[in-house]
Amino acid sequence: MPIFSGRSEVTSDDFSDEPAGAIAIGPLACDYDGFTAALAACGLRIAWGRGTGIERFRADGGLWVFARGPGVLGYLVDRECLEADKSRIERLGEAVVEAGGQLTIRGHHYLSDRAMALTCTTVRRGEDHGIDVEVDRRLFRAGQGAIKPVGDGMGGRRK
Repeated sequence: MPIFSGRSEVTSDDFSDEPAGAIAIGPLACDYDGFTAALAACGLRIAWGRGTGIERFRADGGLWVFARGPGVLGYLVDRECLEADKSRIERLGEAVVEAGGQLTIRGHHYLSDRAMALTCTTVRRGEDHGIDVEVDRRLFRAGQGAIKPVGDGMGGRRK
């Protein structure tokens, strides 16, 4: 699974027969109940369907949430199950990232048995409490060794 592989590049070895997506979110400057309350307040969800397995653990100075399942797309979704827009991610950052901190939302889902979409969203909160959101989306195809950026990402800074 590429999320915690310890490598910056993805190879065909990262592809499996499992159709489930996965997402890792952290480090959070709150406990799990605070995180789920912040998600609800921002109108966000980790997955669009049921059957999502969620694990929690502490690393890198905070709480990490890891979810895996058929409804996980590798990014947060809104109540309509569409990818969360920048303003919702910023609101979440205000609630779960401390000043000077950073939150990573990294995940993937399979488009087919040979193609995977990987999304990495970084939310930085400056000492001035300004929020910066960067999104990197990549499409990986097994056996081709190709990494193709997808879209422009949301980008931008808000104070």
